[in-house]
Amino acid sequence: MGIDLSMTLFSDEDSGDLQLAAATYTEGGVEKRDLALTTSQDAIKQIVYSRIRTQAPDWFLHPSLGGNLEDLIGEPNTKETARVGIQSIQDALTYDGFMGMGQFEIRAIPISADEIVFIIKIYYDNQDIIIPLAFSYTYGLQLEEGVI
Repeated sequence: MGIDLSMTLFSDEDSGDLQLAAATYTEGGVEKRDLALTTSQDAIKQIVYSRIRTQAPDWFLHPSLGGNLEDLIGEPNTKETARVGIQSIQDALTYDGFMGMGQFEIRAIPISADEIVFIIKIYYDNQDIIIPLAFSYTYGLQLEEGVI
């Protein structure tokens, strides 16, 4: 997977903004900071979150890319609705060949009458990356700081 620019993921005000590195350096008497980078597993998690929380056609150059989970808001918490959510996540991850179907699996676990957790298990570099996504049929995707 390599290196990617690190982006914020959780705050509604700045979600998707580039992050600055914690370390500073001085150049010409001016304190400066570089853009933060993310690698390997964190880069994959960042891309997965970005794809899943996007609604098509949010990405101008890729109008079919998006998890489209907001379409499930207001739906009942049933096996069929869970299957639709799983299919939407699969479509977002396999769009443009980012991942193949054999590189991940998704389980849907209802946790209340109004909430479900999608567990994404990604097989990467002889390790499993587990990404839990809480979804409310009232409020939508519930990302929490500290998940990534």
